[in-house]
Amino acid sequence: MSSPGKYDPGWNDPPMFTYNAEAAPAKPRNLLNKRVPFSINSTPVSTEIKPPLSQPPHVVTPQKANPNVELNPSHQETIEDNESPHDFKETIDIFKELVDSSPELGKKAIDIQKRLSIMESMWKEGKLNEEVQSKTFQIAKALRAFDTKHADDIHKSLMVDHISSVSPWMVAVKQLIFHYNAKSELLKIDVESS
Repeated sequence: MSSPGKYDPGWNDPPMFTYNAEAAPAKPRNLLNKRVPFSINSTPVSTEIKPPLSQPPHVVTPQKANPNVELNPSHQETIEDNESPHDFKETIDIFKELVDSSPELGKKAIDIQKRLSIMESMWKEGKLNEEVQSKTFQIAKALRAFDTKHADDIHKSLMVDHISSVSPWMVAVKQLIFHYNAKSELLKIDVESS
């Protein structure tokens, strides 16, 4: 049994994709159509080492791990960071504040609030794992800081890796990202014109 909020994949679930918004640097391609020159004068050398027939084969026994040896401290910190609960109330409050401070959303605000209430109930029921909770909190903080690029990158990674758990409510978050992106562009225009 897994604890609430944790997700145990089934035998036929698709693999989890690691989504990275930044493009990886281009690696040089291996040219597999190039010919390797063959030397006529060389003789093939056997790299296989055969044990002498007079001695029995040597068996290597694995050593047991020492229980007194501590784990790498940096590894322990990452485990603790991943297992730390994320502030549910702060995340919900930030999203409500974002919707309330945007009267220009009009009727869309009602739909956004409905979808955010779905997210809230799924979070309370333990249907969102730690990674989804953490990334949702990061989206909320990024939107509050008008960092829509970062919020959109996190949104895309959630849509790639956790589509089944975020699809009922992620449309509302995407609308907020779009709205705050437009808002930040208008602010830039106002600053440049003044």
